[in-house]
Amino acid sequence: MISIVIDRVNKEEYATFESVPEMRESVNAHIKTIKASGLKAAWQRKLIALLDYLRDESRVFPGLSFKKQRLIAKHFGLKKPDTVGEWLKKLSGLGIVKVLHTKTSSTMHQTANFVQILPAKIEKRGQEVAKNGEHEVKRFSKTKDINSINTYEQAVKTAPLYVQVKEYIASTIGQNQKLVSAVYGIIRAKKLNNDTMAVLALKTSVQAFKHGSVRTTLPAFFSGTIDRMLTPKEAPKSTKPVREEILPKWFANPQEESMPEVDTDANFLAAKAAFEAELAACK
Repeated sequence: MISIVIDRVNKEEYATFESVPEMRESVNAHIKTIKASGLKAAWQRKLIALLDYLRDESRVFPGLSFKKQRLIAKHFGLKKPDTVGEWLKKLSGLGIVKVLHTKTSSTMHQTANFVQILPAKIEKRGQEVAKNGEHEVKRFSKTKDINSINTYEQAVKTAPLYVQVKEYIASTIGQNQKLVSAVYGIIRAKKLNNDTMAVLALKTSVQAFKHGSVRTTLPAFFSGTIDRMLTPKEAPKSTKPVREEILPKWFANPQEESMPEVDTDANFLAAKAAFEAELAACK
């Protein structure tokens, strides 16, 4: 069942990146994935061309485009729009894009799909090589290959934060778009860039809400939960006294430390005479 009404939803909520440069960085990583996928060279060229096209069409809402397949096919000189669907399916299978079906409010018939470019896991170890700003990145992470993202659980973990919030609320409370928008709006307002912390705060708040231990609204409690997680705890002050016996005497009584006598000729001669007297007494 199609739940997204394209002319009524806030498209910003379906954007997968905060900025265009961030989107480009992930596209560069995805191109590496396509080249390492083992697909034939012809297929690789097609998928890279389509990904570049989607990137260029996703500048208003970074990571989100909604062109009809007929127009995309015309751009590439294809006779059948279904061919574009096959290319998108290939990209989706590699974990690079996600296709969401939409409908119009006037006819409730299916219309142009939302195509989301998914964020890639990138570990920066140096500065970007910026020749044209497109496919050049100095180093990429050698972590889990994106080709291995086939299960539903793994796909959810790599999905945009908005999708994670929406799916978790739907699975625990039920479909509630107003609640989803409120929770995601709080995350954006607090400029929380840690997705793991945001999801953990949401799970904590929902569980407390379901157990009846919340006396306010869920969004308000969620906001407070984030504040508590962000506030650093004060380190406990040590009250254990330091044992005096382990301290040097000069530390406890610095005024008692005596200065050594000045080594003068008179002192030397006196000490010599005393030594010779003791030596004579021993004979």
